[in-house]
Amino acid sequence: MVETTTDYRRTFRVKCSVADAFAFFCDIPAVAGHFEGLAGVSPVSGGWLWALPKISVGPVSAEMSWALGYTFDEPASRIMWKPIAGGNSQCTGQWQLRAVGEGTEVQFSNRLVAPVDAPKIMRRAVQPVVDKQNKQMQDQWLANIERHLS
Repeated sequence: MVETTTDYRRTFRVKCSVADAFAFFCDIPAVAGHFEGLAGVSPVSGGWLWALPKISVGPVSAEMSWALGYTFDEPASRIMWKPIAGGNSQCTGQWQLRAVGEGTEVQFSNRLVAPVDAPKIMRRAVQPVVDKQNKQMQDQWLANIERHLS
């Protein structure tokens, strides 16, 4: 088993108000609905469990899931998440919203620490592949959200 870490940050603008963006990001199933390839998101005690389908390439496979507890700070226009019991991966991050002109600037940051079923000797080869795949999935997810909110 190899533990991989993916750090991801992105800032983008949407045409809706901060209040509308905040309401959207507070609706976890709606946000998850824009994540292509997600096996599902389901409520768990104190939060939500996100799951991806199993992915295999040769001798390497990964089936990631993470359980998150959320903090919704409306006065600060921030939604934060941190790991809770459940899942096999750890995820922390936030949405930070700021009014810009007639729209909203969305700052997204996320750190995913996930196990990959691979021989430890392959760690140096596995990390960049997993990192690239995770970033591509998040790029698509955020592009989908950006389209939805604009």
